Amino acid sequence: MTSPKRPNKHVIAGIGLVLLAAASALFSGCAGYQVGTRPPEGVKTVYIAPPVNRSGEPMIESRIMHEITRELQQDGTFALASESGADARLEIVLRDYRLQPLAYEDVEEARTREYRMKIRADVTLRRTESGAVIAERAGVLGESDFFVNAPLGGIDLPSSKRIGLIPAAQDLAENIIDAVVERW
Repeated sequence: MTSPKRPNKHVIAGIGLVLLAAASALFSGCAGYQVGTRPPEGVKTVYIAPPVNRSGEPMIESRIMHEITRELQQDGTFALASESGADARLEIVLRDYRLQPLAYEDVEEARTREYRMKIRADVTLRRTESGAVIAERAGVLGESDFFVNAPLGGIDLPSSKRIGLIPAAQDLAENIIDAVVERW
């Protein structure tokens, strides 16, 4: 019985060099990559201005302000600060509020059973001292679906809208923070 041939030392060294070169080429493209976000120079704190509500739907700005504050704290890129102590100011203008019917209880009576709530906002992040725009995005969208089942002894449309506003405001807040953080 013959023993299997062992690979030559030079062949093994050559294969090792080829693998090393391939790994170097593969990972050199990641040299400038950074995990997470890096805020613009000189901006560590942000003041969130109360949202301006031009949507036509009253009283939604307080829920949206709450969710944006929560999302900014959770994201951790910036610390919250008072208006006078902040490096930047986040400005939000609520532009549009719509309910889109998705499903009907009874087609003949056209009673809507499910809606999609859509809220659009324009967002600007400015340096506090100079007013220079750091990031700006128009038409940031937040949305959620919700049910109305008043005919079945459930909740009516105004109550359902208040419940549906919570996830829509959360979605809008996430998208707003993504819009200003992704800028850099």
